[in-house]
Amino acid sequence: MGYTHYWKLKHSVDNEENIIKACAEFKHLLEKLNIQVIYSSNRTQEPIINSKQIIFDGINSPDEACVEGFSIDFLNDVKKFNFCKTNRDYSESNAKYDKAVCLALVCLANNIIDFHFTSDGDFSDWKEVFTIYETFFGQLKFLMSQLEVGGFSYAQPLMPGLDARVTENGQQYFVYKDTH
Repeated sequence: MGYTHYWKLKHSVDNEENIIKACAEFKHLLEKLNIQVIYSSNRTQEPIINSKQIIFDGINSPDEACVEGFSIDFLNDVKKFNFCKTNRDYSESNAKYDKAVCLALVCLANNIIDFHFTSDGDFSDWKEVFTIYETFFGQLKFLMSQLEVGGFSYAQPLMPGLDARVTENGQQYFVYKDTH
């Protein structure tokens, strides 16, 4: 049985610089954490991580990719419900792929206000990813509305450990708080 992450880009992104920043952060984290990803099952092609799209998969074994590849097209996936399964518990390579997917989601959500995501995981599954992001890039924050996907809105955080706070511009954000 897979472990699934879900995401949706609610509107087209007006500021391409936000996508470029999210992609640069994601590439930086992959490099610093030594997480290797491939372009789907094609091992000869590098993953695509740019301002038009992000496409990658994990390396499961010498002959196959992980369960389902991560893919978002910033022009054609607007308002589309997307997901991928990572099988995070079955092997070290799947755990690394799951971490890569989670890092991609966090980088995108922290930089693109109309990017929304959720997951089968709870706070304990995400704590390491939040800590990694904040170690490299500072305080992590999501707009509260970013934790809705597929037309469903959640009244409470999906992941305990994210606390609500109001910023100076009146927007309410979830902010990661390490309570341990």
